Amino acid sequence: MKLSELRDKATPGEWVVLDKKTSIGRCYRVGPDAIVNADHGGICAYDDRTSMNPHADGEQKSNAALIAHSVNHLAKVVAAWERLVAAKRDTPDQDDFGDYEVELEWAIEAAATVEVEEVEL
Repeated sequence: MKLSELRDKATPGEWVVLDKKTSIGRCYRVGPDAIVNADHGGICAYDDRTSMNPHADGEQKSNAALIAHSVNHLAKVVAAWERLVAAKRDTPDQDDFGDYEVELEWAIEAAATVEVEEVEL
């Protein structure tokens, strides 16, 4: 499946991570802001504080943040790539596509930068 197909099938909107306390740990709910904050769904990465969970050290919060960040930046990267490809297709005699290439580089750089807020557990 192409990235553009994934982008078009994904739930639209800015994706966020909502930290919800559970009886034995935390659920990092990931999804579009309106859905997640209304408790209507989303993806939940559980960070349960049990002896059976070797990953109860914030790894799940990082995973949730990475999912939200990836969804938010996928559309920008794919759109920049599509504009560059279209420009090269529509103007094959042109040698300089610098503006399109810079836009794509910025989109990729933004997608590669993830900041995860520290949470007191």
